[in-house]
Formats: sequence, structure tokens, C-alpha cells
Amino acid sequence: MDLAIFEASILRDYVTTGIDTLPYDKKINIMDANSFTLLRKGIESKEESYSDLLKQMFDENSVVVIPEMILVECERNFLRYEDGVEKYEGIYKSVFQLLSEHTEMYVVSFRDMEKILLGNNGNNKALSLSLAKVILEELFPLIQSKLKDTTSFDDIEAVLTEESKNAGERVIVFFAMLFLSDFRKVDVLTDEAAVYTQRYTIGRQDRLIEVIGATDDSVFFDCYNLKSFDSYVYNVLLQKHLEWSTDKIHSFITNVRRNRNRKVSVYLPNPINYSFHAPVNNNQDFEEKSMEWIEKSAQFLF
Repeated sequence: MDLAIFEASILRDYVTTGIDTLPYDKKINIMDANSFTLLRKGIESKEESYSDLLKQMFDENSVVVIPEMILVECERNFLRYEDGVEKYEGIYKSVFQLLSEHTEMYVVSFRDMEKILLGNNGNNKALSLSLAKVILEELFPLIQSKLKDTTSFDDIEAVLTEESKNAGERVIVFFAMLFLSDFRKVDVLTDEAAVYTQRYTIGRQDRLIEVIGATDDSVFFDCYNLKSFDSYVYNVLLQKHLEWSTDKIHSFITNVRRNRNRKVSVYLPNPINYSFHAPVNNNQDFEEKSMEWIEKSAQFLF
């Protein structure tokens, strides 16, 4: 993929390219393009407790993986500017710099993901390609006809990214399945409801579960999780609500969370023991509902 702006920027210094040094014993956190935008808000507001949020998101037992396609989406809006690199750095440098202080970051390509399949299948290119196509057919039935003519991972990349809309989401889910086939645990950092819903759909697909090597759907759901930005904000409140004042809670939410409307998923444990979806209209609504759910020992699912 053409990453001219990224390669010319200082952001390149904060990441490792490829999977050759990717630790096998650490969980994979895959970030989508929107995650970088959400992280910027707390940095720009200079929230004094921002480190509490980052500790919830990243720890010593995990690393961040950024598919090249996500970087393509990030730099797309800067290509038309003569000073595109400078504008790009102005938006993303602070995020990459801060993340590099809390975790290791790896940029991975389709060629890197092919290495995973080759390594697990005796370096058999035909078999690896066949397994990749089965995974994609199960994930995205609408592109099945286009996959029939693919003869390489380059072809697969072209098919998966041909339509720019939601290309990043498709690549993330595909890469997640390949990491799962390598017996790794994966968290995807995203606020996209469609990706969250798809997790439950594909977890019931026996053929897909078999191809990636999960023994059953319970293993799949244990190893593959989706995390929304709001879930991390909620977990900070869950941890800090007894020591923070009401004003502090309010300022924290205001400084780190975009004032937006979204539907969230919450789980209430015993004796109720059920999960539900709830609308959150804005930051004030998020604050009020979070405090209510914390009193009930609720878990924020997405």
C-alpha cells in the first residue's frame, strides 16, 4: 500500500514495521482509524488523569497492531495538500508519541499476515491462500465471487480494499481472524456497532471456527473481544469514583470523551444476570448513567 505521507513523517519513528519481532506471548490490540481521533481529545485537553485511561487501554501484557489500511485511511485527507506531511504530523504526532510511551506499536501489512498462515501450514502457499479465502468467504459472503479468481495475497488485498467504504473494518476483522489462527488473543479497539454485532454472527459459524483453529465458540469469544472507547472511560470511573469528586468525574468525562450520541451495551451481574443496550445522548447522559450502573456493579460491554 502507498503510505507516502506516513513514511515521510516522524510518526514512522514510533512504530515497528512487520511481525518478525511481534511478541508471541502478548495480547494483540488492533486499533481502527477512529480510535486515534478519540485519543486526541484527551491529549489536547491536557486532562491530568489521562494516564489512568491509557493504563486501562494498554498494559505490559499487550501490544498495539495497526493494519496498513488504517494508516491509509488516516492519511487520505492530507494527500491534496503540499504540506500534507506537516498537517498529518500536527494531527497524529501527539497520539503516536503518547502511545509509544505506554505500549509497543507494530504496523502490519497483508504480506505480514500471509507469513502467519505460511508459518502454520508448512510454508505451503496454495494451502495458506485457500484458508485465507475460506475465512473471507465466511466473513464477507458478498465478495465471494471476486475471491474465486484470486491467486495471491496481493489479489486478496485488492478485493478487500477495492471499495474504500468500510475497508478498514473489513481488514481489521480479517487480520483478527488470522491472529486467532495463530493462537493469539485479540482485542479490537473500535466504536463501530457493525463490528460488534458481527462478532456474535461469526462466532456461530462452525466452518470459520474450524478453520481458525478454535475448538468451539466459547474459545472464540474468550480470545476475540471488542472494546469501545466508552468502555475504557467507564472502567476508569469504576476504579476512581470513590476517590474522585463529582466535579472531577464531570471534568474527566468532558475532557476525554466526545460529546456524542451512541448506543452502548451493558451487563448486569447476579442476581439479575442479563445484558442490554441503552442509548447515551451526550456526555451528561453518559455521566449519569455510568454512575447508576456503577452502583449496580454493571460491566460496560461496548
